Amino acid sequence: MSVTEARFDVTLIAVRQNEAWKGKFYCTVSVGWEDTARGVGDIDTESGDILDDGSGSQAIPVNKTLKFAIRLNRWHRGISDPGNKRLLPVTNDERLDRQLDLKVMQTIEYDDDEGTKETIHYVGKAPMHQVFDSGIVEDWFPLTNDFYPERHGIEICVRAVFSPIQPERVPEPQLSNTLSSYSGRRNPEQLQDLTGQVVKVGSTAFAWGGFSDVWVGEWTDSQGTRKVAIKILHSSLNLPKGEEDKLRRRLRREIKVWQSLDHPNVVKLLGICTDLGPFPSMVSAWHERGNAAKYLESLGNRATLRVKVKLLTEVARGIEYLHSVSPQIVHGDLKGANILVNDAEEACLTDFGLSKIDEVASSSTFSTSSFSATVRWMAREMAEAVSDDVFFLPTVWTDIWAYGCVILEIITGQVPYYDKKNEPSVLVSIASGKSPKIPDNVSIRLELQDVMERCWLKEPSERPSISEIAQQMSRLWAESEDW
Repeated sequence: MSVTEARFDVTLIAVRQNEAWKGKFYCTVSVGWEDTARGVGDIDTESGDILDDGSGSQAIPVNKTLKFAIRLNRWHRGISDPGNKRLLPVTNDERLDRQLDLKVMQTIEYDDDEGTKETIHYVGKAPMHQVFDSGIVEDWFPLTNDFYPERHGIEICVRAVFSPIQPERVPEPQLSNTLSSYSGRRNPEQLQDLTGQVVKVGSTAFAWGGFSDVWVGEWTDSQGTRKVAIKILHSSLNLPKGEEDKLRRRLRREIKVWQSLDHPNVVKLLGICTDLGPFPSMVSAWHERGNAAKYLESLGNRATLRVKVKLLTEVARGIEYLHSVSPQIVHGDLKGANILVNDAEEACLTDFGLSKIDEVASSSTFSTSSFSATVRWMAREMAEAVSDDVFFLPTVWTDIWAYGCVILEIITGQVPYYDKKNEPSVLVSIASGKSPKIPDNVSIRLELQDVMERCWLKEPSERPSISEIAQQMSRLWAESEDW
């Protein structure tokens, strides 16, 4: 199907602030309403020339151009569609909503004996309605830090150019292009010890698991206080001394793996603290929008099929990244509750790779409640092993099965095997070869049903790889504009 498209180039010209320059800057620009591509550039500000623009600020040149492919189906009223020579119907409200999401991260290394580092995040938006009127805009846009806006405010100079493409078509975005800059990529920063800087908020945990709980917390440092999530292992596991030491070593290894990950669809580990329990606690960013189910519920009628397919595409990209790093990471507990949504409304995976920790913890204690919480997303081969009382570690193929379950969950709003009231009956159904049922009152497009059914093939090796799924979901997301 022919779709009119255009090229949208964004150039980061310079960054400026009133304070003296230090450290490195990492800039990201995303076209939030399309999300067909992301442009990223690393800038070493200390090696750049200081620009004197007469404003009293110190500016650092960036001069990086990021290219996007834009679909015109819902574009501004004043842009004509070459296919049928008419103006595209978009309301003024929709037009004003068009904007670029600007993000800058500054890392400052202080010259002290302890090698202190400070990371400052800036966010802002550049309204793009001017681009729709004139085809080009160039201006300075303010970015702020939520905790110290008066101290850390900066500005970024952006030039955006809109160029309709006639008559050829820009290829649909492919996941391989997105993954290429992230495949195997690792976070170069060292693990932060946040002991003494993080406190629990409230008298009860926010979420519960078999071997750990998640608490709302507050992290206070030189930048101020921010809300975080704290994953704390239970103190009542009652492990023998040798097993406890083994769990502690395994936990530290898994923490280092998590800290090294760097992908927009994977929750970032901010650091650990050792004063909230007998084991190191993991601190990550707080996601105010909650998990996928809560986010979609908050959207109401705006939770369209296109929005859901976008989330599923981002989940596939996150899983593909985990499967691409070396050593390979198996998520092991993929489900809607472990898919969080960040401020940019992007899906972010959490609670991945912790099955190895569960393996150690469950060697001396077993929690039926923790087991039952995940059984509905369990692959057939795992259900068969559990039915035979055999411990079974997740694989990349069990992740694929679970992804099919996540498609069903996000599209229908129902958990897999919603028609089964208890987990033992679910386990029996899975082990006997019954796939999750689509609710009678819900219609799922055949393209998505095809992905689910291939994820649920009996023979694990016959299931599609996550790379294949991710590319297919990217194509479906691009096509969903016309569904």
